[in-house]
Amino acid sequence: MNIHWTRITVAWVYFLLSGAALAQDHHHIAPTAPKPSVAIVLAQHGQPATDVPAPLLGEYFGLMGHFHYGAPLSGQENMSSEQIADLENRFHDVETQIVEWCRNPMNDKFWLHSYYLAEGIQNNLGYPVLVGFNEFCNPTLEDALLKAASQTTDRVIMVTPMLTPGGGHPEHDLPKVVGKVQDQLVAQESSVEITYIWPRSDDEISTWIDHATDLVVKQLQRPEYPQGGTIVFVQHGVPIRGYESRKALQQVIGACNDDPSSQICQNYLSAAKQDKYWISSERMRAAIETKTGRTTYVANNEFSYPDLGSVLRNVGRQSAAGEKITVVNAMLTQGGDHGKDDIPNTIAATEKELGESSPVFVSAWPFEEQDVVDFLTGLIESHLE
Repeated sequence: MNIHWTRITVAWVYFLLSGAALAQDHHHIAPTAPKPSVAIVLAQHGQPATDVPAPLLGEYFGLMGHFHYGAPLSGQENMSSEQIADLENRFHDVETQIVEWCRNPMNDKFWLHSYYLAEGIQNNLGYPVLVGFNEFCNPTLEDALLKAASQTTDRVIMVTPMLTPGGGHPEHDLPKVVGKVQDQLVAQESSVEITYIWPRSDDEISTWIDHATDLVVKQLQRPEYPQGGTIVFVQHGVPIRGYESRKALQQVIGACNDDPSSQICQNYLSAAKQDKYWISSERMRAAIETKTGRTTYVANNEFSYPDLGSVLRNVGRQSAAGEKITVVNAMLTQGGDHGKDDIPNTIAATEKELGESSPVFVSAWPFEEQDVVDFLTGLIESHLE
């Protein structure tokens, strides 16, 4: 049997055994062995399945933009409160359809590789590892934490491959779910405690960035990638307060590209320099540059400036035709849309725009799965003592 298909089969079986049975009443399953003292939850972002119909997905993101981020709805000014309430109910209905959409190794590679990572961590540590998704996908993080709590006597340790301090999901969304589940466990008189591995203090953030950039540098040092020249480090990006709308961001990008000294650009950068994620991204860029001795730029895939397209064009115009520029990103899980589609598409568009004078942008992605497994295992081991 082809090795790739063997891995898919193994991951599928692992999913069935570890995570897919959330719909079952596991309290009625007789234990076959003593419960371990620790269970682990791998907290993943999640993404929609590729076979979700485009109209449904478009409707979902349009409604999510309004109800989660305050984006205006077409005709909103003429809607009654009852119509807005109906739209909110519709949003929840559509969201449920997308989250509950059946996943398989073909329609969601990110989902598949999340279970590969969980399998690797479990093999390393010997503790049960469950996967939970923050959005777009089942099992939800809440369900995974509750299931993990039912499988251990003492602790649930939650770890995430989201790398950058200040990110909205690991900094805000995930702790809210942890707090909610911990409250439920207390109400059930359970003594199980949940430990969420995430840096909070300045010292913890410094240590985290050091370890995270070690992983990025290890990826850059793989022999198939250029061992010299400029690096572009791509972050996911988060909206900067006051510039959350797409229109406002486009105005900033245009102003900063035309004249970095313009008031619009300077006002944006002043706001960005107060943002924890933006600061952490710059610290990671500087660490990569120091560790590699190579000029390194930071870019954002979406939501904030400097955006990837602008950075690639600027770097490209400063480089010789055919010169190799390494593009690496902080998305650790294989199969993710940003690493698999968005970033390569932006690279291709930039090379086409620059034409014969373009350098060659080499994408140093995906990360080796075992390297990510070992990185996450190390984080967990530091909290097992």
